[in-house]
Amino acid sequence: MGPQPFHSMSLKVSELLCPLTNNWDLDKIRHHLPQYEDTILQIKTISVPSLDTLMWLPESSGSYSTKTGYGLGMLANRVKSDEDTSFNWLKNIWNINTSPKIKDFIWKVVRKAIPVSANLERRGMAPFVCKKCGAPEDDLHVFLKWPVAAEVWNLVPTRFSPSPSLSSMADMLTGAQGMIPLPPTCLTSPIWPWILWNLWKARNGLIFENRAFTAHENALKSITDAKEWSSALPQRSTNAFPQEPAHVLLATCAPRPPPSFPLGILIAKAFFRVRIPPILPNLCESQNHVSSALMAEAIAVRLAVVTASLQAWSCIGWEMDQLKENRRKKV
Repeated sequence: MGPQPFHSMSLKVSELLCPLTNNWDLDKIRHHLPQYEDTILQIKTISVPSLDTLMWLPESSGSYSTKTGYGLGMLANRVKSDEDTSFNWLKNIWNINTSPKIKDFIWKVVRKAIPVSANLERRGMAPFVCKKCGAPEDDLHVFLKWPVAAEVWNLVPTRFSPSPSLSSMADMLTGAQGMIPLPPTCLTSPIWPWILWNLWKARNGLIFENRAFTAHENALKSITDAKEWSSALPQRSTNAFPQEPAHVLLATCAPRPPPSFPLGILIAKAFFRVRIPPILPNLCESQNHVSSALMAEAIAVRLAVVTASLQAWSCIGWEMDQLKENRRKKV
């Protein structure tokens, strides 16, 4: 190729585009960068020229936030956790059918982030004992071995109660899926998260307010809270199928070119299925250098949306084979 000519040293990408159609100017590409012709033509440009903008990928909105920036920084500097990697956080905590605040609380329990004596001692504070029984206080003692806690687990009707021989709260949560509430509670959601929550509140009430709750009060409060939360949830809609829009655009790409187009060109087609007349004919557009089937369908969607906008349609839908799902969007 030889050295770069002086007049092309300040060449910009915009100079390789047609100012009217915003498509690649094939003559300019072959003149300046002939060896990259195929690579450049595989980059599909937008229909209308627009200014480039910076996008922050961790945020769906594209705008930077200190939350995601801090999170990525922590992720880069995070050391390997001492917790057992076999613990399923989604199944045992985040996917539980309970209140979000209790999920956050249970996560803190497993991460040793609640202010019990054993956790505070690891952070350099003086240890203290259980105010009720005088035993060393840790998370297992508060939620399982504390006399009030042990009696609460026996009072609440579940399929089985946690074993006092468990070695960690993670082990307790792993087996908690079998703690199914039994009649007469009439509960369809787990009750054990509410038991943990009310045991923690009872422990704090004893320490800070010198107020003692009995096991019967804790058991009744757990059942009542679980019922109130379940009844406050919005009822599921019986209409499971959304109303079909008036205009449905089926955007597909042909696996091989039709006879009317030159061989080797992928064809993007937009089919209009309209419930009201007039029925528009099929639209076809030929494109060279289409890198993938998904790109071909994107070209077909663009053709369909532009045509629908010219028809002044207010609501359309499109279906894409590559995404395996239907899309509905207002334009």
